[in-house]
Amino acid sequence: MTTIIDVDAHFEPGADWLESNPELAARLPKLDPGLLVVDTIVCDLLRDVPVEQRPPLAELLPPGLLTLFGDEKRAEAERRKEFEGRNQFQVANAKARVQWLDQQGIAIQNVICLSGFAYNTQLSDLALRQEVLHTCNSWLAETCAESQGRLLPVTALDYTDLDCAVAELERMRGLGSRIFLIPAYPVNGVPPAHPSWDRVWAAAVALGMAPMLHSGFEQMRFDPGWANLGSGVTDARMGEPIT
Repeated sequence: MTTIIDVDAHFEPGADWLESNPELAARLPKLDPGLLVVDTIVCDLLRDVPVEQRPPLAELLPPGLLTLFGDEKRAEAERRKEFEGRNQFQVANAKARVQWLDQQGIAIQNVICLSGFAYNTQLSDLALRQEVLHTCNSWLAETCAESQGRLLPVTALDYTDLDCAVAELERMRGLGSRIFLIPAYPVNGVPPAHPSWDRVWAAAVALGMAPMLHSGFEQMRFDPGWANLGSGVTDARMGEPIT
């Protein structure tokens, strides 16, 4: 008998995951959907351009964006009615999702939530970024727990501090996670293939967790950090050896 495992599904409930964390929500900026779209589409081209030399935001927004959002909202009620179990936006209903899995013959589904990552583009405070991701991870694990093992939370990590990333990986494995998101780009000039990341890969092997590359998580860019693959290589931008 074939067991079907869905490795890429979502619960993306907007800001609903913050409702049980009002103190954290009060410290976060209000997300601008337009800014998120621009960051996804063109910020790979703008990251090396000084802010004062960038085109106005109005020129970067894709045509018809407001119409698209409006049409999506108007169709939401009918879409929910027909596909309540599989709808990834605005609702996180584990029971309905499991019912839909049964209809499709899917045994297990790994569920991603990128809502926490949405704040990363607007937060420079590392500790706050980590708190946001960890809180979102906890919300996702609690939501998936209602499925009795049918829905598994996918772990989101900030790799600026690799020791912290490993600790969160271990915590989320204890909450049922078997997959974690990794970047296909260097973090602070250090790529995932650098030996300093060995502690992450060792933890993944020990925990029995698999890494996942996800397009919505990426920063498309020719980053000079990819040259830093060997031990003792100097980071040209920092002028210091990488250890």
